[in-house]
Amino acid sequence: MPYLFLGVFLFWGGISFFPSSLFAKVKFEIHDPKSVQKSLKQACKLMKKNNLITKRESMAFFDCMGEKVSARSFCLEMMRLKKIPNLRKRPFLRGVVYKEGKALCQFGRSAILSFSLKDFKKETKDSIKLCEKLRKHYAFNLQAFHFYKGKGTKRSCYYSERDKT
Repeated sequence: MPYLFLGVFLFWGGISFFPSSLFAKVKFEIHDPKSVQKSLKQACKLMKKNNLITKRESMAFFDCMGEKVSARSFCLEMMRLKKIPNLRKRPFLRGVVYKEGKALCQFGRSAILSFSLKDFKKETKDSIKLCEKLRKHYAFNLQAFHFYKGKGTKRSCYYSERDKT
């Protein structure tokens, strides 16, 4: 059942994942995806926070008895502690907190973001800079390798693994 929610989430991809100044609808696709999810109680315990009462704050943060924790820092800590099996060196993309009280770490070899500039209003006029800003939230350990300017205000950012040289 959780994979059904993940599939729907990835398919529709219209999410608000940013601080209030960066609300936007973004279609997010991952190539060769892998994900690991934990309950917020498990996530708080791993982060050495009190897990008596946990709750989702946003798509990016959860609360452990009054301490705000980022889903990204949770995922990076899981990687540092080698608590994520069978990734076969897939790059880390992002951490997400679901309404169901789950923290999800997403990994993949490449990613595509599609969006309309209208959704970003005054955030930036430079689409390439916007792709880099979005990369930090959606494709953390990937690099931007292509930008596509579609019809009107439609834009796409393509990300792939960093060069291993």
